[in-house]
Order: sequence, then structure tokens, then C-alpha cells
Amino acid sequence: MKTLVVDDDLPNRMLMHRFLSAYGPCLCVSSAAEAEAAFELAHRESAPFDCVFMDIMMPVKDGHQALASIREREKKLGITPGLEVKVVMISALDDTKNVSRSFFGGQAEAYMVKPVDLALLRATLREAKLIA
Repeated sequence: MKTLVVDDDLPNRMLMHRFLSAYGPCLCVSSAAEAEAAFELAHRESAPFDCVFMDIMMPVKDGHQALASIREREKKLGITPGLEVKVVMISALDDTKNVSRSFFGGQAEAYMVKPVDLALLRATLREAKLIA
């Protein structure tokens, strides 16, 4: 499983990288702009990400906006609906508005509240059929 972690919080990126690297390559970036560039480069190299863990609260461009850009790029690339990258939104926010926006607006697979719980993370990966 090739994973992209997008989070402006260094300790969270380090935790996610340490855990997710056990399942395959894991790239961590700290901004929406870096995420969009990494996503595009991965497709150009014919090695797209299987999963993106996207923080919602980031400076300049938030996770919802970044996910919308990624979904737009997928359309332009001609990615068949249903075969888009699987996305898990991560945030300190646990409100209905952000959860709903993640699922319905961004078509996220899952929503996790920080601090990240590794057992829940593993269960989320299984539920999304990214790991056995």
C-alpha cells in the first residue's frame, strides 16, 4: 500500500509514517500544495497512491480544499468513478459539519479524530480494504 500523509503537525506525521511504513511506501508532506504536487507526480510516474490521510485544519489551504483539488485532478486524469484514491480525513474536529463534508463533499472513506489511535487506524485500514 502506497500512502500519502498530509498534516502540518510534525509529531503526527512522524507517528503516521512510523505506523504506515510497515504496510508499504509512505510519503509525508506538511501542506495542501505539497500534497497536490505529490499526487500529480505519483500519477505521472504511474505509481499512484492507494490511500491519502488528509488533515483538515492546515494553514493556507485546508484539507477539504486540498481533497477537492485532488478529486478534480482525478477527473482530469480520467480515473473511473469508484477507483479514486481512498481518503481518510484526520482532524481534531469532531463536529457533524466537518464529518459530513468529508464524506459527502470529498468522498472520504473514513474520518479519524486526533490524537490518532493506532488500533483505530489499523481497523480503518482494514475496513477500507487497504490491508488484510
